[in-house]
Amino acid sequence: MMIRLLTLLILLLSSSQLLLAQSDPLELIVYTTGKAGEKTSGVTVNSAEHSAITDKNGRAVLYLKAGRHHLQLSHSGYQEKESDIELKTSTTLTIQLQPVDKLEEVVMFSKEGKGLTTKTVIDRKAMEHLQPSSFTDLMELLPGGLAKVPDLNANNRPLLRENRGNFSAATTAYNTTSLGVQFIVDENVLNTNADMQVSLDNKQFAEGPRDRETATTGVDMRTISTNDIEKVEIIRGIPSASYGDLTSGVIKIERKIGQSPLQARFKADGFSKQYYVGKGFKINNNWQISAGADFLDSKATPTDDFENYQRITASVRSRKKGTLWSNPLEWRSSIDFSTNIDSKKNDPDNGAPEIDRYRQTRTRISLTNNFIYTLDKAYFFNNVILNTAIRQGFEKIDQTKLVQLSGPRSFSLATEQGENIGVFPVLRYISDFSTDGKPLDITALLQTTGNKKYLGYQASVRSRTGLEIFKK
Repeated sequence: MMIRLLTLLILLLSSSQLLLAQSDPLELIVYTTGKAGEKTSGVTVNSAEHSAITDKNGRAVLYLKAGRHHLQLSHSGYQEKESDIELKTSTTLTIQLQPVDKLEEVVMFSKEGKGLTTKTVIDRKAMEHLQPSSFTDLMELLPGGLAKVPDLNANNRPLLRENRGNFSAATTAYNTTSLGVQFIVDENVLNTNADMQVSLDNKQFAEGPRDRETATTGVDMRTISTNDIEKVEIIRGIPSASYGDLTSGVIKIERKIGQSPLQARFKADGFSKQYYVGKGFKINNNWQISAGADFLDSKATPTDDFENYQRITASVRSRKKGTLWSNPLEWRSSIDFSTNIDSKKNDPDNGAPEIDRYRQTRTRISLTNNFIYTLDKAYFFNNVILNTAIRQGFEKIDQTKLVQLSGPRSFSLATEQGENIGVFPVLRYISDFSTDGKPLDITALLQTTGNKKYLGYQASVRSRTGLEIFKK
């Protein structure tokens, strides 16, 4: 019996010693060195169980359990490094760190051009950092531009070298934007001379319709999506007279054409949601096509469902290269569709009648063709360029308003002076009225350029002939 008890006691003591041995932590010694092998002090070595800092000899000691561990080493003067280690026994490890001696990435949002005019160039990388909702956001990248909350429920006017009189969305007596800033998209002028759509009652909803009118302000920058733009060139000085009727500057937009993978973009903030999808196709070595579609839904405030702006755009762009009479010919064409909807109605929870409504719809369909014909050195001109564009618009403003008269009033039905018949309307009635327009714009531009050398002197020759037809 005594022998059995001694045997059991010996087994218990052996197993307890074995368990204690298994639970004892292992010692991991980490030495850190620099790029040239120098010892590095002050390096923090972290694991899930323990952390330590290297001393003046670059030595740090961690006590860890047996198994797999993930180490992270960090120091302000060195690049962060991570390492995995399988720890079975006490181990000594040496890790080399790389110094931080240069900036990892430098992003230039815009570049200033050199020349007689003041010019700013904004590329695609700057747009990706800014994440714009419309072309209005790109104006922040100009010198002196201010970042602000997007206002997509009012006309966004382009402002270059202009004193508009105040900072509100409303138009003022000093309106030069209609002729002040010229938009050129893929070498075709974005003409708005035929856009004369105005509301019959622009004081409804605290002059809300007036803030959305574009008859005297030129291009509404809300209507231009930036997802397909490759580069923007903004000339803030006085540009060449060849750009047309302008006084304040030129905004040249170049859209991307070429093979690219399928791209999808979703953006959401407190005021709007935006969706985009696009892709570039390569038919052959001489023919490439790009296509994209965009949808934007915006509210005046995050909690207001009764004032809304929506934009739908779609574009198909093509570039094909060939030859004509043994000389290179490049044909660029595009088909664009866009519709913009402004709507507003009263919130019945605010005590106002739900009858009052405002809705403006602007739809544009355009077809452009650019032909670039390159001549050889034997000719007087080097290039012959023909740009044509046809744009058809469909615009309509629908308004409904509840009218309440304070007393009996007479309204004349006469169209000539003298005695006539009138009516007394009811004191409370609903008025429906609308404005309908179909602006048509047709432009053509023929341009020739040449560079010749005579008697050791370089001479440049450029001529432009244009035709413009617009109808409201």
